[in-house]
Amino acid sequence: PMATLAQGTLGGAAARETSGRLRLVVTGGDESKPVKGADVLVKWQTGDRVLNETTKTNSQGVANISSVRHGTIVIQITAPGWKTAGRQQDFRDESPITIHLEQDQRPGPSGSPTP
Repeated sequence: PMATLAQGTLGGAAARETSGRLRLVVTGGDESKPVKGADVLVKWQTGDRVLNETTKTNSQGVANISSVRHGTIVIQITAPGWKTAGRQQDFRDESPITIHLEQDQRPGPSGSPTP
């Protein structure tokens, strides 16, 4: 695992920002099965700028984003048939973060709940 370092100033003092690889595991339903093709949005702040990255989960429900700054991040997951999930997370190391989705029980166009 590689970490990158950037130096800047914060209030006149040198500040170090460390980044790492973020690994998200998205599961869903009572059996916690992987959710393939979920849209993943991750936001974090670097200095005065808010950065974001988007990706999709693979067939194992995994999404990887490189170079996310350590600190507080915001994660949002959306997938058809599932309720949108979002949360703030403290990102300090490269341990996988698991997010569990609940099925969306709203009626679809046919009047029955979406799968």
